[in-house]
Amino acid sequence: MIGLHFPAMPFPRSGFALPFSGAALALAALLAFCRASPEPRANALARDYVLLALALGTRDSGYVESYYGPEEWRAEAGHRVETTASIGFESGRLLKRLHAFEPKTDIERRRLGFLRRQLESLQRRVDLVRGDSMSFDEETKVLYGGIAPHWSEAELASRLEGLDRLLEGDGPLLARFQIHQHRYVVPANKLATVFEAAIEECRRRTTEHIDLPAGESYQLELVKGKPWAAYSWYQGSYESLIELNSGFSLTIDSMIDLACHEVYPGHHTMQVLLESRLVRSLGWQEYTVTPLFSPFSAFSEGLAEIGVELVFPSEDRRRFEREVLFPLAGLATKDYEHYDAVRREAKKLRAAQTETARRYLDRELTGRQARDWLQTYALTTDVESALRFVTIYRSHVASYEVGERMMRDHLEGRAETSEKWEVFEQMLTAGSLFLDNEHPP
Repeated sequence: MIGLHFPAMPFPRSGFALPFSGAALALAALLAFCRASPEPRANALARDYVLLALALGTRDSGYVESYYGPEEWRAEAGHRVETTASIGFESGRLLKRLHAFEPKTDIERRRLGFLRRQLESLQRRVDLVRGDSMSFDEETKVLYGGIAPHWSEAELASRLEGLDRLLEGDGPLLARFQIHQHRYVVPANKLATVFEAAIEECRRRTTEHIDLPAGESYQLELVKGKPWAAYSWYQGSYESLIELNSGFSLTIDSMIDLACHEVYPGHHTMQVLLESRLVRSLGWQEYTVTPLFSPFSAFSEGLAEIGVELVFPSEDRRRFEREVLFPLAGLATKDYEHYDAVRREAKKLRAAQTETARRYLDRELTGRQARDWLQTYALTTDVESALRFVTIYRSHVASYEVGERMMRDHLEGRAETSEKWEVFEQMLTAGSLFLDNEHPP
């Protein structure tokens, strides 16, 4: 749910296999089948999973991003287990119950498979909280279901070449890049206006393809002192709190990226549809809790990432920025083509964020060396926020790339935009049911 946007760009985001049958399962038929086949035992397993996730959240700050299920469950979770070791023991018992459960249908198998993967991830998170040591790649594999690509210094350096050509002048590339970025920072007194304009256009474009429940809404608040650029906190009842970090120097290009990722058609949209179609319609309470460090988190981040390009194809984005966002921010458009070329080239630097985090957490880089890498290869000046994020959220920096690669694989090759939107909605509303739980990567 985290929107990361440092002076270069957000942290990156690989993952599960997500097989579709035909054009995927027809969502209406899927939900009708599930309504006709309630499973009390599966619901009991789901309830116990939620209680364990909430219990871990009381001992692992940041583990639970959102919860909107029964309040009595929250209270019960607070005193159900006393230690993280107890949570690990109870999750092991629940996994044994899951393995002993004989699913009667493919949908039931997939639902239980989702719970299994979430529980296995929870167990490993307990191990980390209790002090177990894992490499960065081991951690991303057990928590998110995949491993982000590795990059050598030479490969990262080569990704700077395009920017070096575009940003003419004397001095280090970092200084030239920051001078360029400074020209496109959204003024603080216009930040909320510009961001809301981006959100509303994202909503308009999303609702042309996806029906959202009546009354869904979001509230925007500006905050400071956070290690991320934006965050979507789902409140339940089809509402989200969107926090935008005005303490960052947010550039105009981040407005569309963050609006799409956090709100439409990203995290807010996904949570609204899950609440409507799975929680309220089917009573699947496992979706009322969102653990940050889990396979489902990578799935969610990946969908939010690819949603940006779906809502704003290249030329549409260019037109909306030039005609709406730049004027609202009071920015001149005379050098827009150069700005856009730099923006597209800067996307290549995302790998440096993850690779620096990997080497820093694996102790291949000291704090000073990690700062140098972020400045040299990610062209980031706010290195303290970047390292603070890694310290707090650890391998979550890789979940964006883990999820994006998975999601993108299942949209590529579909030529018609309408077909992509159809598949995208199916992934938003019942995506976890399509995970190939028997054949993880």
